[in-house]
Amino acid sequence: MERVSALELDYVMQEPIDPQQLWLWEIAARSAMTKVGLTVMNDKEHFMLINDQKEVLRLDFQHGCAAEKLLLKVIFPLPLRS
Repeated sequence: MERVSALELDYVMQEPIDPQQLWLWEIAARSAMTKVGLTVMNDKEHFMLINDQKEVLRLDFQHGCAAEKLLLKVIFPLPLRS
């Protein structure tokens, strides 16, 4: 998987994401994933991101590009503090 992302995503990752706006990012991410043939498999025991060639993709928040980090934030948001 190529680890590059648009410069806009680098900018987005520098600012905190408003939890109330997270749904907008989720819609955008799911739309982009559909366009490029990515599928999310998520059940009680496993989470997998699969490309259109049926290969499991590995995401890395620490070393990944801004697009990977944003996708992980959207898929696994931190719970809101009360």
